[in-house]
Amino acid sequence: MKAIYKRELASYFRSPVGWIVITLFVLLGGFYFSFAMQSSLSVDIGSEILWLEPVFFIVIPLITMRLFSEEKKNGTEVLLFTSAVPLYKIVLGKYLAALSLIGIMLSSSILHIILVAVMGGLLNASTLGAYIGFVLLAAVFISIGLMASALTENQIIAAVVSIVIILFTALLSLIASAVESIFVSTASMSNFLNLSSESINKAGENIARAINWFDPFARTNSFSLGIFSISPLVFCLSQVALFLYITYRILEKRRWSQS
Repeated sequence: MKAIYKRELASYFRSPVGWIVITLFVLLGGFYFSFAMQSSLSVDIGSEILWLEPVFFIVIPLITMRLFSEEKKNGTEVLLFTSAVPLYKIVLGKYLAALSLIGIMLSSSILHIILVAVMGGLLNASTLGAYIGFVLLAAVFISIGLMASALTENQIIAAVVSIVIILFTALLSLIASAVESIFVSTASMSNFLNLSSESINKAGENIARAINWFDPFARTNSFSLGIFSISPLVFCLSQVALFLYITYRILEKRRWSQS
């Protein structure tokens, strides 16, 4: 696994991908930081990290689309399937390499923290929470991107699948509100069970709550407020484990089909 991890992490810097994502993050972070410095007397690093979360739509597909797609396209996945390294360790090695790149990218904001500390800016529990939330979201979306890469040999398709899933999760709160509104209006018009308006509204709220339960952005919002709890951590790690397991099963099925 260590060899896979080193190879994948090094490959990001042998190609433009690693440099592009780091540069993109630095430029966007620098833009926010300089704008905040000019428009206010203090800078909140936590707000900067939250503002940078939309980079997931670009960064995650870029760093995950080639992880397994390229192996399949080049025919080198056979070497992975027949190597002495267990398949689950290959999945973990590639996953950790992508997550490490996110860590390197995020570490570029340390300079901003130093400048804010020197100038007496805002550094508190919410700042740490914003970083934790960012890493947890990245961990979830990288596992999704890894799964998408295992599904196809076309890197563009893998990237599109990742973008669609990440966009879907980002819109879950809007989807929940729309579903609640549609349910309440439809149930109120038909109302064949003769339910009270209060019961219908309550059922709509429960449906919306059930949809929002799957929203990783909503789950990690408490960290950015400086509120630390175990529930978002367990949720995100469970999601990571689920998608890594699905990736493993996809590759395992393909390996046996080639035997």
